[in-house]
Amino acid sequence: MSSDNQTVPHLHTQKEVEEAVKEYKNSDLSGTELMPLWQAIHDASLDLASTKAVETEDEVPGEDSY
Repeated sequence: MSSDNQTVPHLHTQKEVEEAVKEYKNSDLSGTELMPLWQAIHDASLDLASTKAVETEDEVPGEDSY
């Protein structure tokens, strides 16, 4: 693993993740320049997915139709 001085940004909301994905897709950078952004998107996506799973854990499917 390289010892680059690039820091991984911290993304906290779904909107921040979506904006980072757009930036990643539109970027003309490659390799190590994009790695911190990819890592931030990856980490935030996992965090947001696990948070959403915890929030909906007690819900009953279709309960909104009752």
